[in-house]
Amino acid sequence: MNHLPLWLRVLLGVALVAFIAWRVHSRWRAASEYSEGMAAEERALRGVHAQLLEHPAWHRLWQALAARGIHVSSQMPQPGAFQFGLLALSNDRGERALRLDDPSSRYLQAYLQGPKKIVASLVMATGEVHVRDAGFGEWPSEAL
Repeated sequence: MNHLPLWLRVLLGVALVAFIAWRVHSRWRAASEYSEGMAAEERALRGVHAQLLEHPAWHRLWQALAARGIHVSSQMPQPGAFQFGLLALSNDRGERALRLDDPSSRYLQAYLQGPKKIVASLVMATGEVHVRDAGFGEWPSEAL
């Protein structure tokens, strides 16, 4: 490298700095696009959640939970009652639907927290209700 002319060493240094700057910029751009995508998905899930509060399936699930002695408070926290985390539609693979009219939706899931975190599911086709403790890492990051 010491045998190269000064102008060539400067040119190689500038090229190296430009390459590093390009790589950093492309990684920042990719991270920004990913972050914007996650924010859009969260907004869509919140929109579906708001629509599901008026959906008949939620009212059936709420009544089934009340029949099992699981009280869900829709307004303010109450002792011994569960609060909403998130209402979501999901398919057979557990993927969440981002639209209320998604034809692959099979389950309505209510993520509830209170004395503990639970997941209550309504099978849309049969009306069956399943209640279980939320698993490790299962609690949705977009819970309200």
